[in-house]
Amino acid sequence: MVPIGSDKTAGHARVIDAEFAHIGCAAFDVGSFLAHLFFAALACNDDENGSSERQLVDAARITWETYGAGTKPTREMVGHVAGFTGCEIVRRVIGAAHAPEIDAISDDKLRAIAESRALRFGANLMRKFHAIEKFEEIIEEFQNTEDKSK
Repeated sequence: MVPIGSDKTAGHARVIDAEFAHIGCAAFDVGSFLAHLFFAALACNDDENGSSERQLVDAARITWETYGAGTKPTREMVGHVAGFTGCEIVRRVIGAAHAPEIDAISDDKLRAIAESRALRFGANLMRKFHAIEKFEEIIEEFQNTEDKSK
């Protein structure tokens, strides 16, 4: 519970998105944020919105560099970020709360390709999180899921 409001509500508490209220590893928050950048990269269509997959992957790099500049992440934290990123990706593809970026793809075949890439990427991060030592390895895992049939 978080105290919120004006003088009229001072002293009262409201529950705000209790599903996600927690105290824990910072890698969870970073991983969740990065997962959504990767979803946007998977769903982007250069012809429609001007954003490119490369630009969104670069945004993930910049996010990590900015975060890392203030915290000096350890190898263990990089691995945890990879694991949490993978968990969030898989959860948002197979769980009830789907990634809106993927669901918004109107073409069934393109949506299936994006979901397949997301699942491969997420599963690989979860499988390999203990061995991932550098952020660039997360990017490499993402790039390894590219659809080679294009």
